[in-house]
Amino acid sequence: MAYTPTYRYLALERRWPCVLSSGIEVGADGTLTLARVPALDEVLTDPLPPVPGLGGPVGIGVDACGTLYVADAGRSTILRVDSCDGRVTPLACVSGPGSDPGELDTPRGVIVGPRGALYVADSGNARVQVFDLLTGQLRGVWGEPADPSLASLPGHFAQPWDLAADRHDMIYVADPGTIGAAGRWSGGRVQRFTPDGAVDIAFTTR
Repeated sequence: MAYTPTYRYLALERRWPCVLSSGIEVGADGTLTLARVPALDEVLTDPLPPVPGLGGPVGIGVDACGTLYVADAGRSTILRVDSCDGRVTPLACVSGPGSDPGELDTPRGVIVGPRGALYVADSGNARVQVFDLLTGQLRGVWGEPADPSLASLPGHFAQPWDLAADRHDMIYVADPGTIGAAGRWSGGRVQRFTPDGAVDIAFTTR
């Protein structure tokens, strides 16, 4: 009967012949170590240079092409950062500070949502405004008027701060409520809306 060895020389002459490596690195002496993450020799740099003109960026949204939309709360505007050349321009048809439709006051959260729309948490005006990504035109306003007595009603806000969307195209609006004289927040909740602005009363949380 032929003798069959129960071992095998893998690192023969400090090499690993016929061995496929994945997630490991082979040293000069044949030793194996886990691959570094990331396994790059060059130094990583900031891929996006500082954006000129920002007075206080808060929220960032990104579309399918990689274009950024930055909510600048300090200047009450939305800046568009082009994904190709990095040019920074104010979103067309949007201005501020102000309370008229299309005007912003301390915008915070911003997301690129369904139907080619940009949703902006217009915190200072206690509302969410919806803009067309292509033209910048105003599509809708959720939560008007900015009346503190209405803030607890479904579909209204105290000061919306953040936004999110799910795979069913539902929009979530996070509202911290108001802060009292004792420094405590009250009335915070998350509301869920359809892309057209209809509030899901059953979902509302407190």
